[in-house]
Amino acid sequence: MEFNDLRIFRTVARLESITKAANELGYVQPNVSERIKVLENELGVSLFKRNNKGVRLLRAGEVLLLYSDKIMDTLDELKRNITSENEVYKIATTQSIAKTYIEEKLMKFNSYCSLYIEQNRLLETLLKSGEADIIVTHSTIINPLFKRVGGYEETVFLFKEKNKKIITISEETFFINRDKSCPFRQISLAFASEHNIKTSQLLEIDSYEMIK
Repeated sequence: MEFNDLRIFRTVARLESITKAANELGYVQPNVSERIKVLENELGVSLFKRNNKGVRLLRAGEVLLLYSDKIMDTLDELKRNITSENEVYKIATTQSIAKTYIEEKLMKFNSYCSLYIEQNRLLETLLKSGEADIIVTHSTIINPLFKRVGGYEETVFLFKEKNKKIITISEETFFINRDKSCPFRQISLAFASEHNIKTSQLLEIDSYEMIK
């Protein structure tokens, strides 16, 4: 049984006319009649009762119409899902988030995801312009045009070298992100202020890889 035969059958059943179905489908009438006959021969039953006005579904035709609708709806859903699988979603985020949270996980989805690296302050603009489908950010964004689809909280720690037994905060150098919208920069500056860390101890760096 061919899907196209089911489409022809459904059109004939809806219009109750082989002639009207042929006109709508762009077929000649004998072709439509032939495909209906193929279905009837395949199922071993008559599907329509012919009359002067057109055709009317018989009981077997009503049953086939019910299942045809289910089959064609499933086929349409399959096509939509296959099409969506071929779409490439553009994900935009900062370098630090990409390196820490996303890059490794994205490898298994790289056939339909592209990753764009941008400064945190520009992410909302990318989403608004349509240049990005999804953004991943540490910032809180309040915009009725956007929908938050996930998130979590995290705790920030201060680490030292394994072999370094004692840390004298007043003598250490602290690396901070140069991006002024970076929340970790804000946390670092607040920590520095709380512990009287001098400006000369703070080294601004653009690259997360360099900070590491």
